[in-house]
Amino acid sequence: MQNAKLKWQETGEPFSDEFADVYFSKQNGLAESEYVFLDGNQLKKRFENLDQNAHFVIAETGFGTGLNFLATLNLWDKCTPKTAKLSFISCEKYPLTYGDLEKALSIWHELKPQADQLLQAYPNSFYIGATSLNITENINLTLLIDDAANALAAIDLSIDAWFLDGFAPAKNPDMWSDDLFKEIYRLSHGKTSLSTFTAAGFVKRALEAQGFEVKKQKGFGHKREMICAVVKDTKKLAQTKIKPYFAKPQLTLSKKQKVAIIGAGMAGCALAYELSQLGFEIDLFDQYDDIAQGASGNPYGILKPYITADANISDNFHTQGFVHTRDYILKHKSEIDFNECGALELLSDKKTQLRFDNIIKKRAYLHGLLQIVDAATASEIAGCDISKACAYYPTAMMVNPYSLCQSLIRNSKNVNLFLSHRLDEFVRSDNTWQLRFTDNKKNHRGSLVYDAVVFAGNALLIKDLEAFKHIEVYPSYGQITQVQTLLNNKTIILDQGYILPSVNGKQLIGATFRDNNDLMAEVRQSDHNVNLAQLSHVIDPSVDMKIILGRVSLRCVTADHVPMIGAIADNVKFIEQYYQRLQKGVILKALPQAEYLSGLYLLTGFGSKGLCSMMYGAKILSQLMSNGRQASMPNYLIEGLHPLRFNIRTFKKR
Repeated sequence: MQNAKLKWQETGEPFSDEFADVYFSKQNGLAESEYVFLDGNQLKKRFENLDQNAHFVIAETGFGTGLNFLATLNLWDKCTPKTAKLSFISCEKYPLTYGDLEKALSIWHELKPQADQLLQAYPNSFYIGATSLNITENINLTLLIDDAANALAAIDLSIDAWFLDGFAPAKNPDMWSDDLFKEIYRLSHGKTSLSTFTAAGFVKRALEAQGFEVKKQKGFGHKREMICAVVKDTKKLAQTKIKPYFAKPQLTLSKKQKVAIIGAGMAGCALAYELSQLGFEIDLFDQYDDIAQGASGNPYGILKPYITADANISDNFHTQGFVHTRDYILKHKSEIDFNECGALELLSDKKTQLRFDNIIKKRAYLHGLLQIVDAATASEIAGCDISKACAYYPTAMMVNPYSLCQSLIRNSKNVNLFLSHRLDEFVRSDNTWQLRFTDNKKNHRGSLVYDAVVFAGNALLIKDLEAFKHIEVYPSYGQITQVQTLLNNKTIILDQGYILPSVNGKQLIGATFRDNNDLMAEVRQSDHNVNLAQLSHVIDPSVDMKIILGRVSLRCVTADHVPMIGAIADNVKFIEQYYQRLQKGVILKALPQAEYLSGLYLLTGFGSKGLCSMMYGAKILSQLMSNGRQASMPNYLIEGLHPLRFNIRTFKKR
């Protein structure tokens, strides 16, 4: 991913070096935005006529400086019911840096309140894929970092209005492609409108060929014409690409409904934070007497990207998660114990060297995330002797998970925390869930009723519940070792294991992965020895290791090393829907949409990569819970993280 390369004109407007074009009109960019996109889509009238609980969706083909978005916010604030929701989805291949965006928006004094809202949410960095930003409880901005056609091909939404924006067709012909127009029409319904500043003949013809009724009208300022369009077929529905058995849940939660989260580790705390930002009131339960006492209770964890040559689902999810979590930490740095020390991963064998050579060869614009350094440079970075070339992650961090969880709870609104509460009973009654708990005084609490329940984390609890017997997650214990300082490394060093920089004379090394059937949680000397042996390229295994403590914790893992995030279906019903059909090879179009249990969700299976993925996973689940089929996350994430993906693979085997 590459940020926009800008030049600044004397009057303060940004100019694209890449496309040799302006971002907005010199005459009056705001007035043009209002004329072309707001008036062109008749948004004032449509906003005023929205129902109290309406959800309006706008999509844009080029975010640029965000001017169209801010103009929309300004109109939305003036015209719509306070309870209506706005989703704004915008494609951008070359996003502005935070500093450039702040400078570009500073000239619009009349939009300062809206600009401040955007800047508060805008991240310090991006990664290819979807970045979802909560502007207010009812307004979400999703930036799709990719070519517009590719980005739109990966989502399923029903769009109400299109802003066909971007650099002029003559300057950026690749964007204005037939593939783009196909996706625009696919995502449109019978009342969808579209407007664009251009009146180019090929744009008009392409829109008409797809099924739009196109008209030209007076352009803004000196421009002679512009294009407005509506869908000809007034009964048309937006078309989906997601596989039916992975369909997004149809049900969406209202803020008046009661939500319970079981598990106050990092996943549960992150989800409580995300849902609270959307206006939900949350009851957060945990069996321990404090938050973050399971695997989230380790003294420090590693936050780093996980990049692959083929940009697969694990790469996209975990590296997007790294960027998302790092941004939160930097915005709340005074509250969190962390060290942005970077990480060095030793290229200690031929296989590892080839893997990273392939990554660097196939992936462009990884600077700032990953680079290869020789042994001498690695030694200089680490502050100790490194004998191998390394993959260097300059923005990696060591983070205290407990402090991160505390920050998430501190910055949550309307979260009720119930500690020392062990779940005893979990029963479905009509369209609600009845929960019973025992507290630390062995008092049995009365039945608590919730509209939605999320199980976050705990593998043993999930495997014990009948509703999740068909979910393929596994418990996996691992041990870390805290020792007196062994190595004066300034950065995280990764080999078969890892060693973190020393803190107050204490150093963390780890971590073991015990067999999934080994469920004894005791600290073992053999695991301490393994943790040291895994660092043999940087530490002599015969060194006198003075152990301060060992800590064993339970990870929840999956066979494909990505988590389970989403709604849950009844196992019997799911088998009835799909087993026979998939055995017979029924085509996707003939399959029914998945039917989910009302208000039951999973957020688990993060394994050893939880620190970089739990916050982004919580973001995805909060979107699914609040927006259902209008959630703006890409299909490849919804499918790749689906809790029933292994069941479908089993059904397909003949």
